[in-house]
Amino acid sequence: MRSQSLAICALLSGVVLSVAVQAQPGSGTRWEMTMEMAGMPPGMGFALPKQRACLSNNVDEAPPAEKDCTVLEQHSTGNHHFIKAQCPKGLMELEQTRTADSMTSLMKMTDNSGEVTEMTMKGVAIGDCDYTAETAQQKRKIAGLQRQADAAEKRSKEQMARMCVDALEKMQGSMFGKDGFCQAQQAEYCKRVNTLEGYQLLTGGAPIDMAVQATYDEQLAVCGTRSADLLRRHCQTAISQANFNFARAYCPVEAPRLCKQAVNEEKLNYVIVICPVEKQALVDQHCAGRKYSSQIAEKYRNFCSGALGSQDGAQDAGVSSGVQQAGASDQAQPATVQEGVKKGVKDGVKSLKKVFGF
Repeated sequence: MRSQSLAICALLSGVVLSVAVQAQPGSGTRWEMTMEMAGMPPGMGFALPKQRACLSNNVDEAPPAEKDCTVLEQHSTGNHHFIKAQCPKGLMELEQTRTADSMTSLMKMTDNSGEVTEMTMKGVAIGDCDYTAETAQQKRKIAGLQRQADAAEKRSKEQMARMCVDALEKMQGSMFGKDGFCQAQQAEYCKRVNTLEGYQLLTGGAPIDMAVQATYDEQLAVCGTRSADLLRRHCQTAISQANFNFARAYCPVEAPRLCKQAVNEEKLNYVIVICPVEKQALVDQHCAGRKYSSQIAEKYRNFCSGALGSQDGAQDAGVSSGVQQAGASDQAQPATVQEGVKKGVKDGVKSLKKVFGF
């Protein structure tokens, strides 16, 4: 990533200054240097201000490698020096030419991930300096930069780890693809996507729409499968394990194979949605001819109401509309009695009027 390159170059700028010459006591020359990184737009230079450093006056001495680096190749021709070293963060190559008043350093860093960063540093002499004292100060500065870089890298890794744990928990497939940030967790992602629970989280609990199938296929490519093939295997598993919820949501072709078991286990909502033959048989057995809801076994009341609501021509099934109202007919009977009483009272009053002549 480009931001990582910038961080590396910020650190390397200090490294270049530190390896410019071998530390030795005595006077030195102060240099002002500018740095540019390959790939930056013309004229923009590098994102660091000009740097100043105090270097030894010995222009013919080759720059040493950092203490944590292993020298692989080193040679000098007069004031032209080259060094290649394997460092903890990658392979460093430095080529430097220096005169009494000018200096050019070319650095190439190939980090352990394979990313290549190139930087050019040019300097001019601007005066004298105390080389011994300032070299010690420069080393402390570089050590501070290293600590900052290490701390930033540690924070970045911790944040990325937390983000990937969350992505795995929620099965955010885009995070695990070939361009995702969580490629280190691909094995865990693929293991989980091969479970019914993981697949449901990946797809949001609903079948994959054809419009986005290509996106899911790309997310599943790292697991060596496609969405259609994975769903086919999951449907086979759902039927063998009698996973009614998964079969109902994802497997319209295979789901009827669980109808007999759904009846035996009284998965009545499943029967209503998936099993028309079994549904009608239960309607005939437990719902038909029952005028009042009280006449239906309690465990079948919701089923009878739901079965009627899910089919056309409910009356043709022989089920009274009173069942759909969940006891509404039971409430109508007292009302009818009350009306009869009122009518009887009115008839009695009329008879008394005739008897007494008023």
